[in-house]
Amino acid sequence: MLMAIFQYMEVLIWISRTKVGKNKIGYQVNLWGNINKNNLFSNGTRYAITNYDLYPNLGLNYNYDEKVDLDLEYSPWFKKATYDLEAFENQSYSGQRASFRITTYVPKNVIFGSDIEFSYQPYMNDGFRKTYFYWNMSLGYKFLGEKATLQLKAFDLLNQTVDVWRTITQDYVQDSQKLMLKQYFMLSFSYKINKVGGKGNQPRRGGRVRIF
Repeated sequence: MLMAIFQYMEVLIWISRTKVGKNKIGYQVNLWGNINKNNLFSNGTRYAITNYDLYPNLGLNYNYDEKVDLDLEYSPWFKKATYDLEAFENQSYSGQRASFRITTYVPKNVIFGSDIEFSYQPYMNDGFRKTYFYWNMSLGYKFLGEKATLQLKAFDLLNQTVDVWRTITQDYVQDSQKLMLKQYFMLSFSYKINKVGGKGNQPRRGGRVRIF
């Protein structure tokens, strides 16, 4: 006989933006948790494994005069697996992630963006990457009355994007790693098209054409 009990909880708190002159500041607090309990058998002996997951998240946004936009985010996580059978050892580990994103709209018609993410998994065994930086950057220019946009994007400038994870079961603990993305660049062009109806004062409809 195999039984499983799942419990789930999530709490989201958002503090609205405040504006002081040309400055806008916003805060975000998010907490997500999960409890998973499974009743299993090993060599005819019944036992239970309970997994606890907790993911708090803190975010800060700052905007100055619609010309500079900053986003900061910090997300630690905590995991624990417990057994009610002495033959198995309880497992617990934690990690953290932080990100920073900036977008600027100065000088006029120029759009610059930079997105950096840092991840740390100290629990990974030797031979697995424990830290990585993921850095994207973009530079765009608007012209033809701001209807056309030419943009160059660079993804994973540091060539460090990997996915690492730990799997805990009733029989083993396994660390895994795989490459998620290789550095690449993309040039894009977009043009905004407006249509005006032939009768009366019909509303305008906008569309976009993208060429990659």
